[in-house]
Amino acid sequence: MATAITSVQADNISHALFLDVQIGANVYYMSSAYKPITIGSNTYNELGTFLTIDDFSDNIRQTQGDIALSLSGIPSEEDYMAQILAEPIKGGNVTIQRGFFDLTTNEIIPGQVFTRYKGVITNFSVQDDANRIQNQETMSVTIMTSSINSVLKEQITGQRTNPEE
Repeated sequence: MATAITSVQADNISHALFLDVQIGANVYYMSSAYKPITIGSNTYNELGTFLTIDDFSDNIRQTQGDIALSLSGIPSEEDYMAQILAEPIKGGNVTIQRGFFDLTTNEIIPGQVFTRYKGVITNFSVQDDANRIQNQETMSVTIMTSSINSVLKEQITGQRTNPEE
Protein backbone atom coordinates (compact mmCIF):
# COMPACT_ATOMS: atom_id res chain seq x y z
CA MET A 1 0.00 0.00 0.00
CA ALA A 2 1.45 3.35 -1.06
CA THR A 3 1.98 6.17 1.43
CA ALA A 4 1.68 9.79 0.32
CA ILE A 5 4.68 11.79 1.53
CA THR A 6 3.56 15.41 1.39
CA SER A 7 6.97 16.74 2.44
CA VAL A 8 8.61 15.77 -0.85
CA GLN A 9 6.09 17.74 -2.90
CA ALA A 10 7.70 21.07 -1.92
CA ASP A 11 10.45 22.81 -3.91
CA ASN A 12 12.97 22.52 -1.07
CA ILE A 13 13.18 19.64 1.40
CA SER A 14 15.37 18.81 4.33
CA HIS A 15 15.57 15.31 5.76
CA ALA A 16 17.59 13.00 7.99
CA LEU A 17 17.94 9.25 8.44
CA PHE A 18 17.21 7.68 11.82
CA LEU A 19 18.67 4.29 12.75
CA ASP A 20 17.65 1.82 15.46
CA VAL A 21 20.50 -0.69 15.85
CA GLN A 22 20.21 -3.58 18.30
CA ILE A 23 23.53 -4.75 19.73
CA GLY A 24 23.04 -7.50 22.28
CA ALA A 25 20.23 -6.49 24.62
CA ASN A 26 20.64 -2.74 23.93
CA VAL A 27 19.15 -0.63 21.15
CA TYR A 28 21.19 2.39 19.97
CA TYR A 29 19.55 5.35 18.28
CA MET A 30 21.59 7.30 15.70
CA SER A 31 20.77 9.91 13.08
CA SER A 32 22.27 11.99 10.30
CA ALA A 33 20.74 15.13 11.83
CA TYR A 34 22.86 17.98 13.16
CA LYS A 35 21.42 17.78 16.68
CA PRO A 36 19.80 15.17 18.94
CA ILE A 37 16.17 14.59 17.90
CA THR A 38 13.40 12.81 19.78
CA ILE A 39 10.94 10.70 17.78
CA GLY A 40 8.31 8.98 19.86
CA SER A 41 10.11 8.24 23.13
CA ASN A 42 13.55 7.64 21.53
CA THR A 43 16.29 10.28 21.32
CA TYR A 44 18.55 9.87 18.27
CA ASN A 45 22.21 10.99 18.56
CA GLU A 46 23.43 13.62 16.16
CA LEU A 47 25.59 13.46 13.03
CA GLY A 48 28.96 11.83 13.41
CA THR A 49 27.80 8.62 15.01
CA PHE A 50 27.29 6.91 11.69
CA LEU A 51 29.41 7.75 8.68
CA THR A 52 27.85 6.15 5.62
CA ILE A 53 24.95 4.02 4.52
CA ASP A 54 24.52 2.12 1.26
CA ASP A 55 22.02 3.32 -1.32
CA PHE A 56 18.47 2.03 -1.09
CA SER A 57 17.10 0.02 -3.98
CA ASP A 58 13.44 0.89 -4.60
CA ASN A 59 11.45 -1.77 -6.42
CA ILE A 60 7.79 -2.49 -6.90
CA ARG A 61 8.33 -6.15 -5.98
CA GLN A 62 9.82 -7.26 -2.71
CA THR A 63 13.53 -7.89 -3.12
CA GLN A 64 16.41 -9.13 -1.01
CA GLY A 65 18.11 -5.83 -0.19
CA ASP A 66 21.29 -5.84 1.84
CA ILE A 67 22.56 -2.61 3.40
CA ALA A 68 25.89 -1.76 5.05
CA LEU A 69 26.17 0.87 7.80
CA SER A 70 29.52 2.40 8.79
CA LEU A 71 29.72 3.60 12.39
CA SER A 72 32.23 5.69 14.28
CA GLY A 73 32.24 6.93 17.86
CA ILE A 74 32.71 10.63 17.17
CA PRO A 75 31.15 12.72 18.78
CA SER A 76 29.08 10.09 20.55
CA GLU A 77 29.83 8.93 24.06
CA GLU A 78 29.31 5.34 22.89
CA ASP A 79 32.30 3.14 22.16
CA TYR A 80 30.82 1.06 19.34
CA MET A 81 34.02 -0.93 18.92
CA ALA A 82 33.84 -2.25 22.49
CA GLN A 83 30.09 -2.82 22.24
CA ILE A 84 30.36 -4.87 19.06
CA LEU A 85 33.29 -6.94 20.27
CA ALA A 86 31.70 -7.61 23.69
CA GLU A 87 28.08 -8.29 22.71
CA PRO A 88 26.48 -10.82 20.35
CA ILE A 89 25.77 -8.57 17.37
CA LYS A 90 24.60 -11.04 14.72
CA GLY A 91 20.84 -11.36 14.62
CA GLY A 92 20.25 -7.86 15.99
CA ASN A 93 17.47 -5.84 14.36
CA VAL A 94 18.08 -2.69 12.31
CA THR A 95 15.39 -0.17 11.36
CA ILE A 96 16.08 2.84 9.15
CA GLN A 97 13.60 5.70 9.06
CA ARG A 98 13.57 8.94 7.07
CA GLY A 99 12.18 12.08 8.64
CA PHE A 100 11.49 15.48 7.11
CA PHE A 101 12.18 18.89 8.66
CA ASP A 102 10.11 22.07 8.61
CA LEU A 103 12.44 24.55 6.86
CA THR A 104 11.23 27.50 8.96
CA THR A 105 11.72 25.92 12.41
CA ASN A 106 14.29 23.21 11.58
CA GLU A 107 12.24 20.72 13.61
CA ILE A 108 10.89 17.33 12.51
CA ILE A 109 7.42 17.59 11.00
CA PRO A 110 5.01 15.48 13.10
CA GLY A 111 3.76 12.46 11.16
CA GLN A 112 6.46 12.83 8.49
CA VAL A 113 8.82 10.05 9.65
CA PHE A 114 8.65 6.94 7.46
CA THR A 115 10.27 3.50 7.78
CA ARG A 116 12.58 2.83 4.82
CA TYR A 117 14.20 -0.46 5.79
CA LYS A 118 13.98 -3.28 8.32
CA GLY A 119 16.62 -5.94 8.49
CA VAL A 120 18.81 -8.20 10.58
CA ILE A 121 22.54 -7.89 11.24
CA THR A 122 24.35 -10.69 9.41
CA ASN A 123 28.01 -9.67 9.72
CA PHE A 124 30.37 -6.88 10.70
CA SER A 125 33.88 -5.70 9.96
CA VAL A 126 36.29 -3.51 11.91
CA GLN A 127 38.66 -1.03 10.32
CA ASP A 128 41.52 0.53 12.28
CA ASP A 129 43.59 3.19 10.50
CA ALA A 130 46.66 4.40 12.39
CA ASN A 131 48.92 7.27 11.34
CA ARG A 132 51.91 7.08 13.70
CA ILE A 133 53.57 10.18 12.25
CA GLN A 134 50.61 12.43 13.07
CA ASN A 135 49.66 10.38 16.16
CA GLN A 136 46.12 9.80 14.89
CA GLU A 137 44.01 6.68 15.02
CA THR A 138 40.63 6.21 13.35
CA MET A 139 38.42 3.22 14.04
CA SER A 140 35.16 2.42 12.32
CA VAL A 141 32.78 -0.51 12.29
CA THR A 142 30.76 -1.58 9.26
CA ILE A 143 27.60 -3.54 9.96
CA MET A 144 26.13 -5.64 7.15
CA THR A 145 22.38 -6.23 7.26
CA SER A 146 20.00 -8.38 5.27
CA SER A 147 16.38 -7.56 4.72
CA ILE A 148 13.68 -9.69 6.26
CA ASN A 149 13.05 -11.19 2.79
CA SER A 150 16.65 -12.47 2.61
CA VAL A 151 16.40 -14.01 6.06
CA LEU A 152 13.15 -15.79 5.21
CA LYS A 153 14.60 -17.12 1.94
CA GLU A 154 17.55 -18.69 3.78
CA GLN A 155 15.30 -20.30 6.38
CA ILE A 156 15.58 -24.06 6.45
CA THR A 157 12.25 -25.72 5.87
CA GLY A 158 11.27 -29.33 6.16
CA GLN A 159 10.80 -31.97 8.76
CA ARG A 160 13.48 -33.70 10.75
CA THR A 161 13.34 -37.47 10.58
CA ASN A 162 16.52 -38.40 12.43
CA PRO A 163 15.95 -37.96 16.20
CA GLU A 164 19.71 -38.05 16.91
CA GLU A 165 20.48 -34.81 15.05
